[in-house]
Amino acid sequence: MSGLPGSQHVLKGSFQIYFSPGQPPNTLRFQYNPSSLQHAFLPQYGLLTELFPGAGTGRDPYAVKGQPAETITIEIEFDATDQLENPGQNATAVKSGVYPQIAALESTMRPVPPGTADSPYTVFELGAVLVVPVLLTSCTFSEEAFDTGLNPIRVKATVAMRILTTEDLPPGHPGRAVYEGYLQALEGLAGLAWAAAGTTLMSTGNGKTDEGIV
Repeated sequence: MSGLPGSQHVLKGSFQIYFSPGQPPNTLRFQYNPSSLQHAFLPQYGLLTELFPGAGTGRDPYAVKGQPAETITIEIEFDATDQLENPGQNATAVKSGVYPQIAALESTMRPVPPGTADSPYTVFELGAVLVVPVLLTSCTFSEEAFDTGLNPIRVKATVAMRILTTEDLPPGHPGRAVYEGYLQALEGLAGLAWAAAGTTLMSTGNGKTDEGIV
């Protein structure tokens, strides 16, 4: 944290990788927070997922069968330039550049060694609300600078992931509690929006548009 008056501590996003139940995770904290984030939702409406077989039967077209499928794509950067300016304090960066960070991210998508009891699971954390169990679906690395040993020292990564819901995870899996906490946080935020709008927003079902409601 900077010592300047009025400065604020900036939270850093991370991947929390749990290799063993009950053990602390291995944390891959972002050097820089994502430069962009895309968050896509695919609602599980019954009529949509069944290609409208009940059209005209009086079924509720808004009935939801389950939690929406959510995907996240982020752009993050790894850069060893600052560390290389102080080689005595950053032996890993001097030896390997940012290869260790890349390898750690890739490890979440590789098979576990034979004899390993459980597959590791990953939690994506970006702020207090977006804390979710995820399955990484793709990583694309753009290596833009190298040291004299051809180790990458500046890399931009595009990471795509799918949020795992309680419908994806088996009973007793610790990721279920993480997802349920995410839903509770969203419900709390949605409640703030309804409360801020007042009762008029909730009473527009009478066909009238109240003043101030768009």
